[in-house]
Order: sequence, then C-alpha cells, then structure tokens
Amino acid sequence: MGKISTSVVKTSFSKNNINQYKLSILCGVDSLSYCVYGQTGEVLVLKQFGLTTPLVLNNEAIFSTTFNEIWDKDPILSYPFPVIHIAFVRPHYTIIPNKLYQSANKASYLTPLKANAAIPELYQVNNLPTIDAKLIFSLPQSAIEFFESKYTTGTKYYNSFTSLINGIAKKMRTLSDKQAWLNVHLNVLQIILFDGQTLIFSNQFPFETEKDFIYYTLLVYSQFKLNPEVTPLHISGQLVKESAIYNNLYRYIRNISFTKINNSYQLNTPLTSHPNHFFFDLLSIGQSQ
Repeated sequence: MGKISTSVVKTSFSKNNINQYKLSILCGVDSLSYCVYGQTGEVLVLKQFGLTTPLVLNNEAIFSTTFNEIWDKDPILSYPFPVIHIAFVRPHYTIIPNKLYQSANKASYLTPLKANAAIPELYQVNNLPTIDAKLIFSLPQSAIEFFESKYTTGTKYYNSFTSLINGIAKKMRTLSDKQAWLNVHLNVLQIILFDGQTLIFSNQFPFETEKDFIYYTLLVYSQFKLNPEVTPLHISGQLVKESAIYNNLYRYIRNISFTKINNSYQLNTPLTSHPNHFFFDLLSIGQSQ
C-alpha cells in the first residue's frame, strides 16, 4: 500500500481544465511520485507515495496490486490527461549517438547488460537532444499494460536517466568545466558527470551502507581524475544535509550543493515533508522531448 508522504495541491488546480494539463509520474524504488503542470509550466499538484513494499516491476502481482491501490486512493491520477509522461528507475540502459543508432538493433544494444528476461519486455527509446543521442531501455510488458489500462492516449515512457540527463544539461548551460551530479533513491545512487555540455559518464549503483555510497562517489572522482577540492558535486533526491552520508561525503568533497529546481515551476507552496531537491528527477521528466 502507498502512504502519502508529500502532498501539494494548489487552489488554481481545477478538474475542469484537465485538457490543458500534463501529468508526469516517477516510479521509484520505494515510492511513486507525480506532478501536474499547467499551461505555463506551473506545478499545480505534487504528490509522493511511500511504498511499504519495494517496487518490483518484474513481479506483476506486487506491481499491479500496489499501484491499483494508489490509483483507487487518489482520484487525480485517473483524470483523462491529454499528455502523460511516465519514468522508471531501471538499472539497465545504454546511450547511443544518433549517428550510430539503428532502430532495428534496439534489443541488441541492451544484450551485453542483462541476461535474457524471463518475462516479456518491450524496448523503449528516449531522445537526448542536448547530447545528440538516444537512450535505450526496456520495461516489462505487464507494466506497460497496467498504464495502458489507465490511460488510453498521450502516454510516453522514460528511463529516469533520461529526465536526469536532460534536466542536468539545462543546468549546465550556465556552468562550465566538469560538474558531478548525484541523484539518490533508497539504496540506489545515480551518478552523472558533465564537462560543459558534454556528457562524460552516467551510471547507477546499488548501495547498502554509508561506506558503499562514499566509495562509489569517490570512485568516479578517482577514475576521471577530478579534484575533490575543486570539482563541484550537486545532489538531488533523498538526501539531506543533516544525514551521516552527507557529513562524511563533505570530509572528502568540499564543494557540495543541493540541486535547485527551475523557478519556472513556481513551486512556491511549502512542501509538507521534503525539500525541493527531492523532486528534481520528477520535475525533469519530459524536458526537451
């Protein structure tokens, strides 16, 4: 069952204007979050549901039961939005430059990264226009069928790295040199490195302990010869300054900041539980598409 941990619904949100809104959904590891945008890009609704059972897309029974309970609990999710963007935190993906991409090879691009799936999967392709490339990933067919049962038109599927890379690339327009970016989910650390507008590295690591988290972060700094006294580290997702992870990370990396969301979202309503940087990946879904 999903329990609401964050809920913002502005008074300007109206069911009568649904045909003018856009819906973005992020299926995380331990949560489902969504937001509704108005015509000007203003965030009218933002909610997060904590999941008592970690999301397992490959387990149709857990997936459909958990999500049906959330949809039954929250009527907004069942409104007929004309545009729906749905992103998933998935471990296996690959990025192919546009000049090398061939649609017929979608499956083969992922073959080296994963064993043969025991359940039917459908391959998805996302555009990364800021780096002139495509991101390829797969989703269980049952997950897509669930969302198709809820929404009949306008649905697009994304890997969460698509939203992160496109969102960070926009941030990098006003930044220079190498910048490291972390996005944190429960036991999942996503790391991205940009040099100006050039994507250098992106990967996802599972972590169980604080030491794991520090190790993977410093490994990227070491592999790319980044100076921890100089190269900035931007953090988004489920990490706060008061945490032990942050305090220990600061012992090694001195230039740390939390990622700010774009002012155009006009998310000036105080969040009930979490700071804005918790929702950077959610708010970046569908950018540059």
